Amino acid sequence: MRIAGRWQQGSALPLLDPAECRVEHERLFRDHPWFRRLAGIPAGRDGTPDSSALDRAVAAGRVLVRVADVGFPKDGFKV
Repeated sequence: MRIAGRWQQGSALPLLDPAECRVEHERLFRDHPWFRRLAGIPAGRDGTPDSSALDRAVAAGRVLVRVADVGFPKDGFKV
């Protein structure tokens, strides 16, 4: 896969537990609102991800994939 413009080798680990997947989506969308918009999840009245839209997306099979065993730089990548 390409990360920060460089080819990296790693392992893809899908989050298959719906509860864990929902929690991680909420964290990701809270920390990076642009990703919520990219994923097509609307904002609720308070600006957080619309809870029912997120529930429907996870129930329809939306998962996150963690990338492990990648040679990341010590300071990480800016997202």
